[in-house]
This record gives sequence, structure tokens and C-alpha cells, in this order.
Amino acid sequence: MIGKALELIDETDLLNPEDVLFAHYAIEVAIDLLLKKNDDPKLGGKLLLSNLLRSWQDRHVLVKVLVWKHRRTDWLTLATAELAFRNLVGRYAMALALPSPKDEQAVAELGAQLAKEMYGIDITSGELLTILERAKELCWDYEEVIDLAIEQITNRISK
Repeated sequence: MIGKALELIDETDLLNPEDVLFAHYAIEVAIDLLLKKNDDPKLGGKLLLSNLLRSWQDRHVLVKVLVWKHRRTDWLTLATAELAFRNLVGRYAMALALPSPKDEQAVAELGAQLAKEMYGIDITSGELLTILERAKELCWDYEEVIDLAIEQITNRISK
């Protein structure tokens, strides 16, 4: 997906080369919007439910592996990050669950906030809508992109 993000940067004057992480975010959002439109209209609701009903056992595994076994972080940092992540995913899922075209507008408004907060990029929701439209055009082959991402994750896990 980084390749698609670099293409997106090359094809819009709204992003700079150093905005590659945000462009990657835009590609992922575009794929979610395409998945919802073409394959699963209930994607946003499913994401919201999975976020709300996440097992405590999953969190326990994170603590066990990242805090106790590998000592990558401490419990408080992990708990704080987990809460922030769940909050963000919940907001994103609620936006994605809206009917079209309200979903795209809500995702763009959230994305504009995140652009400033997380990436230091000043962008309006209208500009982000333009970026997302171009990202969707670039991701017409999103099934291949998803398959490649799954393959890469599988390869990393099996190593």
C-alpha cells in the first residue's frame, strides 16, 4: 500500500513527499469506502461492533507479550494507547457506518482532524474528499492490494 500512497502523492498537489504516512492512511480509507460500496455495506457497523465487543483476553495477550515477556512498554502506556486506539476506531467506524455520501463526508472530517493532530498536516475536509476520490481511483484493484497486504502479514508472522 505504500506504493499506492506514493502514487497518490505524485498525483495530487495537496500532499508533499514527506506526507507518505498520511497518504497511506488515505489509501486505507479509500479501500474501506470501496469495500463498503462494492462488497459489504455493513462494514462500518461490523467494525464498530468488533471494537465495542473486543475481548478482554485480547488485551491480556497484549500485556503478556508487550509488557511482561518482551518489555517493549509499560502497562500504563499500553492501557493509554489501547484506550486512544479504541476511541479512534470507534469514531472511524461510526463515520463509516453512515449512509453514502454522509459516510465519506464524516470520514473526511475525521481525517482532517487526524491530519493536523497526528501528522501535522493542515488540510480541510473538502481537500481530503478530493484526495480520497483520487485514492479510490488508484485503488480500483483493491482486492489485489488486500491480498498482497494479507500475504505480507502472513509472511511476517511465519518468520
